Amino acid sequence: MAAGGLTAIGLSGATAYQSALTVIGNNLANMSDPNYTRRIPQFSERAYGSGVSHDSTDRMYSDYLTTDLRSSVSQFHQYDAYYELASGLDSYLGNASSSVGVALNNFFSELQNLNASPSSMVSRQGFINESNSLVSRFQNMQQQLTGQRNDINQEISASVQQVNSLTQQIAALNTDLTGNTQDPTLLDQRDGLLKELSQYLPVSTRANTDGSMDVYFSNGMPLVVAGNASTVSAVKNPQDPSSLTLALSSKFSTTLLGDKFNGGSIGGLFQYQNDVLKPAAMSLNRLSLVTADAMNRQHQSGVNLNNQLGGNFFSDINSPQLMSNRVIANSNNTGSGTFSVMINDSSALYASDYQLTFSSPTDYTLVRNSDGQTLSSGTLSSYPATITADGYSVNISGGSFNAGDRYRISPTATAIDNMSVVVKNPMDIALAAPIRTSSSISNQGSGTIQFQGVTDINNASFSTPGSLSPPLTIEFLSETSYQIVNADTSAVIEGPIAYVPNTEQMIFPTPGSYEPGYRIQISGSPKQGDNFSIGFNNNSQGDNQNGLQIQALQIKKIIQNGNSSLSESYGTLSGQVASKTNHAKAAAVSSETVMQQAEGRRSNYSGVNQQEELATMMFYLKAFEANAKMISVADSMFSSMIDLM
Repeated sequence: MAAGGLTAIGLSGATAYQSALTVIGNNLANMSDPNYTRRIPQFSERAYGSGVSHDSTDRMYSDYLTTDLRSSVSQFHQYDAYYELASGLDSYLGNASSSVGVALNNFFSELQNLNASPSSMVSRQGFINESNSLVSRFQNMQQQLTGQRNDINQEISASVQQVNSLTQQIAALNTDLTGNTQDPTLLDQRDGLLKELSQYLPVSTRANTDGSMDVYFSNGMPLVVAGNASTVSAVKNPQDPSSLTLALSSKFSTTLLGDKFNGGSIGGLFQYQNDVLKPAAMSLNRLSLVTADAMNRQHQSGVNLNNQLGGNFFSDINSPQLMSNRVIANSNNTGSGTFSVMINDSSALYASDYQLTFSSPTDYTLVRNSDGQTLSSGTLSSYPATITADGYSVNISGGSFNAGDRYRISPTATAIDNMSVVVKNPMDIALAAPIRTSSSISNQGSGTIQFQGVTDINNASFSTPGSLSPPLTIEFLSETSYQIVNADTSAVIEGPIAYVPNTEQMIFPTPGSYEPGYRIQISGSPKQGDNFSIGFNNNSQGDNQNGLQIQALQIKKIIQNGNSSLSESYGTLSGQVASKTNHAKAAAVSSETVMQQAEGRRSNYSGVNQQEELATMMFYLKAFEANAKMISVADSMFSSMIDLM
């Protein structure tokens, strides 16, 4: 019996350690699999001291370390996706061959050359060519932004397909793992799928007692419940049909997940789109709109070589098409309002969209999206109605509204797409001032007269092409008073008007509120009987007064209520994108380090260490050999006992 018991013990040990060697061998075979979880054989003594058994294999799994790794993977892929796009835009904005800032400088440099020789047809044509180049530069930049937006939409759609494939595989593994012993291979596969899923979306998990694992989106919406997977889809944003948002569909309902969440490459794509791409597009469109509007307003105040007022140089910023493009109805609206948006003061525009929301058929609120500030609220009792804010007016001509209706107001929308140079003939560039002033050669005093600019080109004074309605004469009644006379009829328009000698006195508007739509200044000390004439400039050859006013737009603070000039505005945009790019780069590098550290902690605990496994293998091999020796000794003892009988 002693020899037989020893044999049984040896057999149990040999069998147990042979099985353990299989576990270690499997560990070594899978050491290059990043999702493999190391297994450790567990032994227990057999009943009544009859040997040992390998009765279980533990999976070296840590829920904390695995969850931490998934979280760090999600963060890295968010910042990495963000940085990749931001760095591309940053390079494009700063490249001299594509920069709008460089094109603006070239535009004003060519204008400076033209002002030096305002009658030159060559210089005039050169300025038109440079103006077209500026428009092309704006539109090329816009195409770059549109291309990125389209790439983002395609990437999101492709990523969503991967997400659905992963969640379906996880649900299938849940079914396989439910209610039976937990197959470590299937558990490793599920962990690997969850890690891959976290590359796209931020997820959390909850283990169930039946062996399945539920998976949730970051807002708590279920992606996988036991053996059932919901479907994630990329759908048009109800408020902005040019971009996408995420929706989650189950057997019972469809819920919007939105486009603002942290984690995963999809989260990074949305974050870049909302934080960089859309603001950049709005800033660039605002810059083109302000450039065109400022140029048009000043050009309208000049006279061309045909002695005609200039009109628009660039296309009209308030064309019917543009005004209608500035309002986008939410696709979920049930009302039917009719809108247009007019730019009243381009210098007051923000680089922001606005949300117009109706809480009832008549009550509205207008909010600026960039800072959440409520700009207007009230009740609309009849139509047409107008809501004014930030340099624009929302004109509602009719229709009806219901509670919950929302409209995106985008004052700068499609400005670049519709920008063009409308002046084709070099003769039509209005460089000259529309007003000609002169002093009578018989004047005795030291008074001088000077044209100071046009304030309203639509004033009745400019109603007759090629003439001033009426031309005026300033007649000094004494050294301290004058009157304004219609030069055509000799009728006194207003006077006497007080004058302070040796000062610079603006003539219009007069104390009696006469307003001709332009400004005239008289200075010095006129004498009684001195006369000054004001008429239309019918001899504009060589005159660059209005051209110099246009030139001054280069440094004039005409962006966002005097916040910056045209070039400074582009510099601010470029600087903001560069700053966000650098921040994204730092975040990507940092999050990659965190991810690698999390991977290292998980690997140290759950991964296969070759040296450690080889040492364990030698230990189990020696144990196996010892037990085999035990069997041999028992057999020898049994043979000796037989020989003694």
